[in-house]
Amino acid sequence: MGQLNSVRFRTPFATEKLEAYEASGCKKYIIRKTQEKQFVWYKLASGKYQEIVPVDGILKSEEFPGVHGDKDALLAENYHGAIDGLNSALDELAVNKHHERT
Repeated sequence: MGQLNSVRFRTPFATEKLEAYEASGCKKYIIRKTQEKQFVWYKLASGKYQEIVPVDGILKSEEFPGVHGDKDALLAENYHGAIDGLNSALDELAVNKHHERT
């Protein structure tokens, strides 16, 4: 689960953009910090963004089970690896749903 962090960016534009998305009620906000070589995924909780901390390098959506982002593959611009990871997560979700029905 994410932990509450203060959100700070290098530029006023990035801060203003995040605050605008937050004020409009956008439930998720993903940012790529190129200089820091990071992806940061935020979720809206009680009107404020809260960082979603990766689990074993994987960013996981709570609203959409099976939607995962392999942070390391994305940072390395290994999009095939990121899609393979997403497909594996969706396959696992389908198998689990099948077992729930049987």
